[in-house]
Amino acid sequence: MTADTIEERKRKISQIKASFPEAEHSARYRDFSASEPEEEVAGGYFKWKFLIAIALFAAFVFLDQNEIKVADFSTEEVYARIQETVSAEKAIQTLENMVK
Repeated sequence: MTADTIEERKRKISQIKASFPEAEHSARYRDFSASEPEEEVAGGYFKWKFLIAIALFAAFVFLDQNEIKVADFSTEEVYARIQETVSAEKAIQTLENMVK
């Protein structure tokens, strides 16, 4: 770069700066944009759901290894209930009975 191009660039930068409103105006908007709250990451609750799922799985494995029953259900019975298919009508009927 030559001295002429450097001076020309400095002059253009000065012109651009002069085209903006006064300094107070720019500072106000700069502060406003800096104080905006950051958006939460979508799916922020996913990690909590995942941790709860891991904790439940660990508890299930612990109960299975120690052959502990909870509310008179063994892990085999829980597994069998999970594998069992349920019709939509039966699920709706069960929910309606729970509400009554």
